[in-house]
Amino acid sequence: MARIWKEGQGRPYPQGKRKPSRGTAAKIRARKQARTATRAGAKGSEGTRIAEIAGRPDIVSQSDIDDFATNARTQFGVDLTKGTSWKICLIFLRKLRDAGRDFYFKAMEKRNFAIIGRRGTRALVEVELLDGLYLCAAYNHQFVGHAFVLRVRGGRQLLHDQDQVMRLLSVTWINFVAFVRPFITFT
Repeated sequence: MARIWKEGQGRPYPQGKRKPSRGTAAKIRARKQARTATRAGAKGSEGTRIAEIAGRPDIVSQSDIDDFATNARTQFGVDLTKGTSWKICLIFLRKLRDAGRDFYFKAMEKRNFAIIGRRGTRALVEVELLDGLYLCAAYNHQFVGHAFVLRVRGGRQLLHDQDQVMRLLSVTWINFVAFVRPFITFT
């Protein structure tokens, strides 16, 4: 492969055209730091967002999430700013349950409505969900995961992602749905 590259055969761009530059290393680092700073200054995660949508912001707060993130780094050696697994999320949810927060933990732990083998938003459209809120996670085509809240009301599915509310069919970045978990609160 290296020989072909050096001889000029199989080049990804025609002669005379160059690959567009992403910038210098310093500029790339600066953009990455800016993205991290905006994430750190964000209004809240999907955990706090689902509690707000449910009308129960007392269930989980941003300080609960921040405390757990610092404890996870020392306890498990896991940096939650780079993502997490469902097992780590369950540890967080158990801590909330043990603190007496009013949500149905067993439903989130046991029920995953994601259909195996389906791709794209079709995986969420084909699931017959009752009216309510669902905590979901999905991956894009580069296998970068993202959590969001799905609200179902009267058969209409709305996706709440940070401050945006979108119809589910208008979302194009979903490639693979990891989980669809119900969020049920006690009244």
